[in-house]
Amino acid sequence: MKRDLKHPKRENSFESFKRLEKSVIDGHLMPYIFERGIQKAMKECFLGFLKGGYLNAKMEETMFEEFFIPWFLFDWKEGSIARSYLREQKKAFFIKAVLKSHYSFYRVLSTEEEGIVHIQDLFLMTNHFVKAKGLFLERGDIVFTRIVSLWGNFFLMGTCPWKIKDFEDFFRGERGDELLKEEILELYLVILREMFKIEGEDLDKVGLLS
Repeated sequence: MKRDLKHPKRENSFESFKRLEKSVIDGHLMPYIFERGIQKAMKECFLGFLKGGYLNAKMEETMFEEFFIPWFLFDWKEGSIARSYLREQKKAFFIKAVLKSHYSFYRVLSTEEEGIVHIQDLFLMTNHFVKAKGLFLERGDIVFTRIVSLWGNFFLMGTCPWKIKDFEDFFRGERGDELLKEEILELYLVILREMFKIEGEDLDKVGLLS
């Protein structure tokens, strides 16, 4: 049964959420990585995301900052970095909120003023109103992201910067602004393999390679 989450309150902006995200990541979790000597593992993990050579240097930087870092901090090894920091430090409310969220593919159903977007989880078929000002999403886009519940609102975080413009064009391979659609598909397959350590034959079983 489909379930709609309530429309988000408007007093807490997406900009406020992004400032909090940046302060936690840059001011707390990234220094924690270097204090604990985890930066080598982070580098090796990111190299896995670049398999296939689809991205130029600018794209790699965008991927690293917007998508990989949030994933590595909150999802790598079941969120071990964030959970370890959580036991020792502050900013607990933000880290707990992110750890309760999950990644999925979402289709944009509609956009509203003030950066509010109506999206649908393509796996769970649940609909959500979220705040995503500045992500430049349009009706028909498909994005790989997570929804974080905070302050009575819902925010997108760690969104993969390459969206699938239209579901019907998913496999057509038409030239987009940055990558061919088929290249985006291959890139997502690489990302999924690295995120969940899924082997090719397992992706085939669930229909992602057919």
